[in-house]
Amino acid sequence: CIAAAAAFGARALGVELDDDELAVARARAEDAGVLDAADGGETTVVRPAPGRCAFVKRDMFALAADDALIVGATLIFLHLLPEPVALLRPLLDAAMARGARVVAINSRPADAPVVRR
Repeated sequence: CIAAAAAFGARALGVELDDDELAVARARAEDAGVLDAADGGETTVVRPAPGRCAFVKRDMFALAADDALIVGATLIFLHLLPEPVALLRPLLDAAMARGARVVAINSRPADAPVVRR
């Protein structure tokens, strides 16, 4: 999310469960100059300004299909191994709007198309 905010002006919301990783992400965003002033702390979800990142401590696997974290997303970037991505797939399919995208690093569901440009 940091690179997307810095390079493309994306409005990015990072979701992390581990406290140490959350602190690292916030520090990196601050160093890159893209940490949103309204960063939500531990559990409050905020909508960052364009070109900014905010972070929230949440468990992706405990989200409901109507959770604001995924319902309003136009792009979800996952840095997970194939098994966790497969577990999240039904939730993402049910919650995300038509045309929204999922980018998964280190995995690709067997039925997902490969897009190369």
